[in-house]
Amino acid sequence: MNREQFELSAEIEGTHWWYVGRRNIVEGLVRYLIPAHAGGMLLDIGCGTGGNIGQFVGDYTCVGIDVSPDAIGLARTLHPAVQFICTEDVLTSARELSSNTKMFLLLDVLEHIGNDEEFLNKLMECMESNSYLLFTVPADMALWSPHDVNHGHYRRYEYEPLMKCLSSLPLRIMLISHFNTILYPCVKSVRLVTSIRGKPWGAAGTDLSQPPWMFNYLLTKVFSTELRFLLMHLKNGRNRGWRRGVSLLGIVQRI
Repeated sequence: MNREQFELSAEIEGTHWWYVGRRNIVEGLVRYLIPAHAGGMLLDIGCGTGGNIGQFVGDYTCVGIDVSPDAIGLARTLHPAVQFICTEDVLTSARELSSNTKMFLLLDVLEHIGNDEEFLNKLMECMESNSYLLFTVPADMALWSPHDVNHGHYRRYEYEPLMKCLSSLPLRIMLISHFNTILYPCVKSVRLVTSIRGKPWGAAGTDLSQPPWMFNYLLTKVFSTELRFLLMHLKNGRNRGWRRGVSLLGIVQRI
């Protein structure tokens, strides 16, 4: 991602339906697994401009890591209560902080990494036993568009290859599910249009732009309701969720 995209993220991540909906889902799942009264550290790897880790300030020790000085500069301004680390070697920093970390967050990061399987292997080596990793990735190559190209994505994910990538790792799969499922037809329509026209729908080479407030409010509500379904599966020990969606979400525990 470039500076213009980080600036757009910093501008709209507090209100835009996609950012807020995803954040509500991630927050609900994290708080279920690690109740606020239990404390502990949350480590957001590839934290961008900090909106996700900033959500947990006050209840947990919050640390964000990113390779981009632009992203970290904006994050420090927006979320001064979070400790942010700018480094090219995020795994070394993760290893140094692992003894206190109960939850690792990897939110829409893996698609930016050429050898994602190697990265996950090394991340598992950093993690302490019983700590959690919650990750999200874009799903379904049918949705590939200029938005993905301009964000520097290597891929969008499918369930079977993702499971194959995880199968050799020392972890327990707690939940793998598509999400942003209800709005999938709407997103697919937008991506079809942008693929035909050869350029993204929104600003800074992305499909992101701030909708009118009522439309944005409704989209946020619809997206956020998916938390209930994901929590139900997690609580009942059913580790396979929805079969289709704009994104995939995984929760695993290091063994």
